[in-house]
Amino acid sequence: MTAQGDEHQRTLAFAEIALGQIKALRQPAYPRNYEVWYAYATGYNPSLNQTINETLTRNGTLTTADIDLIYEICDRRPSPFVLFPLIPSKSLSVWEFRCF
Repeated sequence: MTAQGDEHQRTLAFAEIALGQIKALRQPAYPRNYEVWYAYATGYNPSLNQTINETLTRNGTLTTADIDLIYEICDRRPSPFVLFPLIPSKSLSVWEFRCF
């Protein structure tokens, strides 16, 4: 397989994971949700993954509002997002983040 073909397959795997998360959590398939889940799927940002995993463990879901918060705070392109929780709390909505 060519390098381009390898990249095609690799990125499709990330896309499938992102869409799988959207489906599993019954979230709208908005580009914003896809972008967050795609960044999650790559695993390039452990802080993002940890924040999402902790929220899922605590709340059993990730709401559209949670994703919007992550996206708005880290609205820097290109992905992946970089999140650093500064003040942990029981609700993602009151966390503070720095994006780099």
